Amino acid sequence: MRLLSLLLAVVLALSAAVPAEAWSAASFDAQAEAVLGDLISAEHDRVCGDGPLGSGLVEAEANVRLARWRAEDLGVRDYFSHTILGTDRQFAAYFPGYGIEEWRTAGEILAWNTYADSRAPATAFAGFMASPEHRPLIENCAYDAFGVGSWKTPAGKKLFAVIFTEQRLLRVSTPVAELRAAPGADGRVVAALAAGTVLVDWQARTGWYQVRTPGGQSGWVDGAEVR
Repeated sequence: MRLLSLLLAVVLALSAAVPAEAWSAASFDAQAEAVLGDLISAEHDRVCGDGPLGSGLVEAEANVRLARWRAEDLGVRDYFSHTILGTDRQFAAYFPGYGIEEWRTAGEILAWNTYADSRAPATAFAGFMASPEHRPLIENCAYDAFGVGSWKTPAGKKLFAVIFTEQRLLRVSTPVAELRAAPGADGRVVAALAAGTVLVDWQARTGWYQVRTPGGQSGWVDGAEVR
């Protein structure tokens, strides 16, 4: 008998393609993560619209790395909980170590099943959508970044973790945007940002945004150069 399990979603607040290759045991699988991620992103966009970035959800590397660690930890240490085994902490307590520093709200959903590799991601998604605790996180329009992690145990159990965050992301919408040390055209230019660069919005001031780049550099950009 195939097994499927979902864990109640945790929400924290400061206020179907098929994988083409076999999923090796004792590892994550990027193809399975992409399938589940595409399903989640499509549902989020269906409910929320495309959003300011052209996609309501952006896959964030830090979210992916944390989600992969969560899925692996669940599989290797054989437990299933939002509370990390042996601690009283949950996923958001690990944000600083994974580079998630500027966030407003966050959520985590977990699933596991023993279906075939090709069916496991879609089965996890179907379970999320059927759950009154999980579906609202996928359809939460405040979230703009996410990451999917996976792990397959030697016994064939496939585990999935999804980390959502609200980070108020911006993207450079002009061929080049100038990152300045201070708001205003008189601010010293500290970097040139290519079109499409994703930025974390810290705060806005009279048409300028204080942001952080993927490399960790901070500064100000003209609101006319981002969306």
